Amino acid sequence: MPTRVEVYEGMVELERAIVAALNAHALGERNAQTQDELAGWVTLSLGHKVSARETRLVIHTLRTIYNAPIASRYSSGGGYYVPQGADEFQRYVDSLEGHFLQMGEQLAAVKKAMARTFPQTSLIPGL
Repeated sequence: MPTRVEVYEGMVELERAIVAALNAHALGERNAQTQDELAGWVTLSLGHKVSARETRLVIHTLRTIYNAPIASRYSSGGGYYVPQGADEFQRYVDSLEGHFLQMGEQLAAVKKAMARTFPQTSLIPGL
């Protein structure tokens, strides 16, 4: 039986529609759907325009509030998907950890550049 995102009591209509779109169209990494694709499915379902931005914000809510198993792909055109198996989920976790490490390195470099460029500033914590 495939892994799916659950619908919970208290979810608003847009959250439920995005869950339904993920469960119908994005099971497994090979079926990853971009923000625009998901917004298109949800627009068809609800009968009114849903933006890619709204979709991204709801995905964030589903992940952080409902702990929904929604992964995203940073390469090959990107997209959101529901991992099908521990191996797909582990690949996502590994890519996420790599992404955060890279972002941390960039943040440290930007802080050093700002301290060097604007030595009088003390606006950035940790400098």
